Amino acid sequence: MSQDVRTRPTESGDRESLDGLDDLDGGGSVSATDVLDRLWRFFISMRTGLVLILGLGLMSLIGTLLVQAPAGLSADPAAYTSWVASIHSKYGGWTPVFDRLSFFAIFTSIWFKAIMVLLTTSVLACSVNRAPRLWKIAFHPRTRMGETFFSHAPLSAAVLVPAEADETMDYVREVLKSHRFRTITDPDDNGLNLYADRFRWGPFGTVVAHISFVIILVGFFLSATTGFKNTPL
Repeated sequence: MSQDVRTRPTESGDRESLDGLDDLDGGGSVSATDVLDRLWRFFISMRTGLVLILGLGLMSLIGTLLVQAPAGLSADPAAYTSWVASIHSKYGGWTPVFDRLSFFAIFTSIWFKAIMVLLTTSVLACSVNRAPRLWKIAFHPRTRMGETFFSHAPLSAAVLVPAEADETMDYVREVLKSHRFRTITDPDDNGLNLYADRFRWGPFGTVVAHISFVIILVGFFLSATTGFKNTPL
């Protein structure tokens, strides 16, 4: 005699199963903040900038080595097809492949424009990311250092002078100011601290260079997309 036995999970078992599904569902969700943070980290990454610059260089190399279609020729499909056929003898079986990849009009191709947009975004993101730190260094520099900093500094010296600390501080400060150093006095419990630097605006040169690079990229992009084309009559 056989007996058919059917079992049903207990209520607690059902709850555990549902909890597991809830965990899977919650673990797979990504908030908008996480997406924006990942995009931000992607664009400020030095590796991203290097890859995009290499990609732009590769595209430029292709445009230099391969014959480029005359400006405005792509607007006339029949004329462009005839032009591609005329260079078939030069590139052989690679001609349709290069044409499919827009290598004969590389500087107006979607690949070139996409790399330029991504590189421009990356350069701007890096500049924005560095600006607060550069501003802090320029206007609120760190004026106190521990003994470890001086003991490991490549250039350091200890000088014993027969004068009071305040008098020595004033003299050193005046000498530095005469050489156009910015000086900041920051005394603490351990003694007197004097910070001095020059050319505090120097680090902002990288920001200016980045902005100049962006202007060049934007100008090239606008010229390639909406610029004047000398089309034959």
